[in-house]
Amino acid sequence: VWTHPNFHTEPNRLACQEGLLEAIRNADAFSFISQHSKSDFERIFPNWLTKQKKDSVVTPLAARNLRREDIEENFPKRDYWLFVGSLEPRKNVETLLDAYEIYASQNNKAMPLKLAGGAGWKSEETKQRIDRLSQSLPIEHLGYVSDEVLEYLYGNAFAFIFPSWYEGFGLPVIE
Repeated sequence: VWTHPNFHTEPNRLACQEGLLEAIRNADAFSFISQHSKSDFERIFPNWLTKQKKDSVVTPLAARNLRREDIEENFPKRDYWLFVGSLEPRKNVETLLDAYEIYASQNNKAMPLKLAGGAGWKSEETKQRIDRLSQSLPIEHLGYVSDEVLEYLYGNAFAFIFPSWYEGFGLPVIE
């Protein structure tokens, strides 16, 4: 909300800023999902961690050393791509749809694209585009789904696609 205020409505930006300030005042320690996230924090709150004597750690959430055998054994072939998130500009769904159109035009049997998540801010045009594309391509917007359905979708997708421009936290990546 501080680094990319253009991805938020003014009331949402103010509520998020207030909530974040309260959360950091009450936190005992900090875990950042990337060095970039920690750098953003330190740019917005210079020397705050040191002055407040707060411990912090950077824990990247990506597996980097999977062997091909491990992938084939533990991740059997799946039959769809998965996007999870609200349809709003910061999620970069338009670029995902551009890429999927190119992919589908170059593949006779393109794997379906499933999008799970509710409508977000400024989502009307994206939703209309998805509806148009689904007439000729295997694209399905599932809307908001239950936790049980979401677990199934994650567990059975060929790949999870997360083209977001910016995330405050990135819960789908953790899920």
